[in-house]
Amino acid sequence: MKHLIYLLLLLGILVPAGCEQRDEPTLNPGDIPLVVEGWIEEGKAPVVMVTHAANLTGNVPSLDSLIEKWCRVIIYDNDVPYILTSRKNDVYLPPIIFTSTRLKGKPGHTYRLTVETDDRTVSATAFMLPAPELDSVRVVPVEGNDSLFSLQAYLHNPERGTYYKYFLKTIPGEQRSYPAFMGNVSADSYNPAEGTSLTRGRRAALNDSTSSEFLHYFKKGDRVLVTCASLEPEIYDLWRVYDANVSFSDNIFFTFTSNLPSNIEGGLGYFAAYGATEKAVIVR
Repeated sequence: MKHLIYLLLLLGILVPAGCEQRDEPTLNPGDIPLVVEGWIEEGKAPVVMVTHAANLTGNVPSLDSLIEKWCRVIIYDNDVPYILTSRKNDVYLPPIIFTSTRLKGKPGHTYRLTVETDDRTVSATAFMLPAPELDSVRVVPVEGNDSLFSLQAYLHNPERGTYYKYFLKTIPGEQRSYPAFMGNVSADSYNPAEGTSLTRGRRAALNDSTSSEFLHYFKKGDRVLVTCASLEPEIYDLWRVYDANVSFSDNIFFTFTSNLPSNIEGGLGYFAAYGATEKAVIVR
């Protein structure tokens, strides 16, 4: 079971389609798609992770064998190419990321990603929309519990036809931001009086103790960095479907019976550009 946990951690939020079919033939290496999980955020360097998908009905491969370490990753910023280099970074899983300190995200720019291996090339294009206006974030006690809290975030006049996603980072304890559970917003259905309720999104852990200690809610003394990002429609659809699957699944490790929406041409996964606004709040 631990190996399956590693596998789904490696694939991030994606698994190959047809995982419920038990009679599928073994895939040839050339038939196994690449899985890309990548983004560039306003004012920050890009992060791209590349893995090979795996057939979960067969023998489970090792974590290391699925990581693509030697591919050529390029991001074109309005046609200016930046070659990303691979780095070991244990904050992410898989712990190999491609990035460039020379490239920082800017609203209004178009970013084209290409990933080249010995036998294939996949690509994606993302446009960074203007950052949303985040009016306020307030702390809300959990009903019936005086030691646990959620957050309520309020956008300022989001325009119709726009989409947003919240990410959360708890300090101390977390070295990166994670998607908030059900933290997706469509301006067309947004209620400014209610705002958006934010809790920590469930994610798999490498050890059982970390997984068992996970809480959706925050505790007194937590300092939470709230990031609200503008999304293109296809990235909003991806996060919406992901959250829906997790919400209605009894097992977080096997939530998908088909692939999530993807903007990767020739592969699986996503590449997003996030125009982002941040606010920090202390839970008291």
